[in-house]
Amino acid sequence: METNHVARMGASSGDRRRWGVFTVLAVVATVAGSLGMTGVEAAARHGNATQAPANADWPTYLHDNARSGASTEAILNAGNAPGLGVKWSVTTGNSVVTSAAVVGGVAYFGSWDGYEYAANASTGAVLWKTNLGTTTDPNCSYPTTAGITSNATVQNGVVYVGGGDSNWYALNASNGAVLWSVFTGDNSVAGAHYNWSSPLIYTAKDGNTYAYIGIASN
Repeated sequence: METNHVARMGASSGDRRRWGVFTVLAVVATVAGSLGMTGVEAAARHGNATQAPANADWPTYLHDNARSGASTEAILNAGNAPGLGVKWSVTTGNSVVTSAAVVGGVAYFGSWDGYEYAANASTGAVLWKTNLGTTTDPNCSYPTTAGITSNATVQNGVVYVGGGDSNWYALNASNGAVLWSVFTGDNSVAGAHYNWSSPLIYTAKDGNTYAYIGIASN
């Protein structure tokens, strides 16, 4: 199946690059409990997750291409939600401002340290991490350096995510290897492009799969 890479470029107002998201999210620490991952166990020797129920998956930003923000899982409800707590945490080299994509018992998330991570959603064991670069702009008061802000989309064994550098990536979901990348604009201070948005992956009637992404720019 052919994948086409369609970049949607947009100019932001003002003279400074806009980073888009500044709030550090705690989703990574709580997603296993909130999405009903209790049945997902780590493999004893390798820490790999077994297949989770399909309705426990959260493969993209706000769950689906309609951005519904809703799941059919029924474990979490208004009655038990107040009892949620931190089940595990992962320490990264900088802030985590992305929300996690969860597929097959694995949580995928990026950090401003420049790495995309995959962790066992039941135990928090890091399965792999891949450096996708950072962007530095002294004109931004916070942060002056940012890595990954894009939330990943995971589909058919591929992690699609905007890097912290000048590229947009497709990674092997099993090991984090870079399958391919697309240049999306110069991320230097002069170029002022930044991959901040979450990709939408869509398979059209013609059988081709298209990737729609947004880029911050001056």
